[in-house]
Amino acid sequence: MSGDGRSGRNLTVLDGSTFFVSDPSGDVEAEHADGFFHADMRHLSTWRLLVDGESPRTLSSEIVDYYSGRVVAGVWEEDATDATISVTRERLVAGGVHEDVIVENLTERPQRIELVLEFASDFGDILECHERPKKIGRVTRHVGEQEVTLRYKRDDFIRETVLRFSEECAVDRERATFVVDLAGREVWKTCVDIVPVVDGEERPSRHRCGDFGKPQPYMPISLEEWLDAAPRLETDW
Repeated sequence: MSGDGRSGRNLTVLDGSTFFVSDPSGDVEAEHADGFFHADMRHLSTWRLLVDGESPRTLSSEIVDYYSGRVVAGVWEEDATDATISVTRERLVAGGVHEDVIVENLTERPQRIELVLEFASDFGDILECHERPKKIGRVTRHVGEQEVTLRYKRDDFIRETVLRFSEECAVDRERATFVVDLAGREVWKTCVDIVPVVDGEERPSRHRCGDFGKPQPYMPISLEEWLDAAPRLETDW
């Protein structure tokens, strides 16, 4: 059973001019203007999670702080009344993006699943992304061990997005595939770092595995304080 990720509000988390906009399920589809943006460029235009070839059903989607959001989803077997697998995505933005993907077996019996993270980048200018960006340069992809680098080059202008996965997986040019064996009630997790590279300099997230929900001394402003400090436009109309 799959869910409709486009229903409801988008999930938006940000750190200054760096921000990640997805549908409520946490996914980014190439045909929409969502994605991971850094320094006025879209560094990720596709970001999609699948379990056994289908999108899990979104159960809850929330912005916890302006820089963090959480999605909880479930996987149902055919004709089942209760979910057999839960999938939680905990996303943090601070420089780059850090995302923890947590899978829990909700049954007493062993289960094997295939979890896939699909990715792509069109490196579109932030002002172009409501339309299909027409880039003059070239996008290439370099696959390494548990990581992939998406690279855009136009003459001397170069931007890159590096994706790194903490757990063993099969990585190709478009996806990372995890085969996960779960004992009854077992919990499994992988940590993903999405790192923009500008002028040859990596700009990684300041967050690490398991940081979600912990006090962050370098992100001291709460969502309410951040909103209060944001500029306001007032008119006589």
